[in-house]
Amino acid sequence: MATKEMRRRAGARDIHRLNLEKILSPIEEWVKRLPKEDIRYLYELMFVDLPNAKGGEERDSILNAIMEILEQEPVRVMPLDQTEQPLPGLGLRKWIDFAGRKIKSLRKKAGLTQDQLAEKSGLPQSHISRLEHGEHSPSRVTLEKIASALGVEVSEFDPPA
Repeated sequence: MATKEMRRRAGARDIHRLNLEKILSPIEEWVKRLPKEDIRYLYELMFVDLPNAKGGEERDSILNAIMEILEQEPVRVMPLDQTEQPLPGLGLRKWIDFAGRKIKSLRKKAGLTQDQLAEKSGLPQSHISRLEHGEHSPSRVTLEKIASALGVEVSEFDPPA
């Protein structure tokens, strides 16, 4: 009698194992592509929060969170285009050069070094240098900071008509 019972249990166990594999196989594939942080959160939801859920609404909320984690699209890393950017147009190039020369002449007129202007304007000295050498186009905010530090109007950086 014990042998028949053991065979019946073994058969049922095999069926349960097959069913479990059918259930777990897609979940295993989902979990493999998750970041470790999400796997930890998923574990907490499944084995801490779900068994302790009080009521259907809380259980539904936990199940929704689990599905959101499992159904998220994998993050794709795109290569950064590091090709040389085209040079600015002639008009912009002239303005960049004009602004750089103007910054330098007003700074020298004020008796300031690049370090001193950087400190007064809240900009890095290296940025001041790049602007003065025409290596970078200043933004409106940058020009306002420099104008304020030099005690001039921003319009000083507008080229003559």
